[in-house]
Amino acid sequence: MGMDFPGEGIGDKGNMLSFIQLFKVESNQILYNCLMKKVQGLPRAFGKTIAEIRARQGMSQEQLAEAIDSTNVYISLLENGQRQPSLNAVILIARSLGLSPEELVEQVSVLIKQIQSQNSRL
Repeated sequence: MGMDFPGEGIGDKGNMLSFIQLFKVESNQILYNCLMKKVQGLPRAFGKTIAEIRARQGMSQEQLAEAIDSTNVYISLLENGQRQPSLNAVILIARSLGLSPEELVEQVSVLIKQIQSQNSRL
């Protein structure tokens, strides 16, 4: 016997898509929480990464803030590693910078590895 979703039949494509989307969001949230809480220096690396990408694209903090419906103060706090973004903010920032969230996280990961490598040599 197959697995039915509450209130729906197995063949309901819309419900299956909703389940898959929910699973992706929950998986990303778990990954995000692990990264933000467990990797020392992540807020600073995230901020430096978005600042560099934003600057390369000739985008001001005000323009990025407007694109994500926020303020330039919030962007400044992020870029200086003084705030940790929500998962929603990470997604909006990535898209506003022309990246997928995965691409943004990958670039942050590369920077973290470089920082950790430098710190291990000290």
